[in-house]
Amino acid sequence: MGSNHFTFSTIVFIICAISVGTTLAKEAERLQANWKLCGDELMAKPSATDVQVFVSGCEATNGTDSKCVLYKGTSAIMTIKFKSSEAIPSLERIIAARVPAAFDKKVEMPYGPAISPCTNSSMVASDGTECFEDGVDANKSYTYVSSFDVLKSFPSVQDIETRIILRQKLDKHRKIRLYRKHPGPTVFCVLVNHIEVAE
Repeated sequence: MGSNHFTFSTIVFIICAISVGTTLAKEAERLQANWKLCGDELMAKPSATDVQVFVSGCEATNGTDSKCVLYKGTSAIMTIKFKSSEAIPSLERIIAARVPAAFDKKVEMPYGPAISPCTNSSMVASDGTECFEDGVDANKSYTYVSSFDVLKSFPSVQDIETRIILRQKLDKHRKIRLYRKHPGPTVFCVLVNHIEVAE
């Protein structure tokens, strides 16, 4: 009797665990931002694989036309999961936004300075280790979490595209607007689409 009870309890536990795991996986997929890789535009091709992008306030699933609505006076939380294929020390994160301009064109501009993802944000590997020499170690899965302020001074605008790049810091190549010509190693380049800044 005791053995049968143990077996039944074990089966119930396994079924519940599978159900919870499936629900969490679907939730993570649902909350993924509308994004795409943008490494083809760079001089140094990004090395990360298995990239996933999540941004608070984004209701889109990757590949749809839904928007990310960011409200002024709040902070948006960005989470990017990836697997590193090589060790890259001394990383910096840059953000460049493409905003609508005249004649149906878009103007690209830096959003703030380059920052260290290790000292200004959180970047933790699946084994619990943090940054390796202010960068990533080879063959590890990382979760990078950062926040950025949606200032009240921002104009209310739709259809913004935001490019997030994690790359090696090189003192002779610090200008964000010249990110395409950066020759050093790059971890990832992602472009989040259809962002709206609202009151």
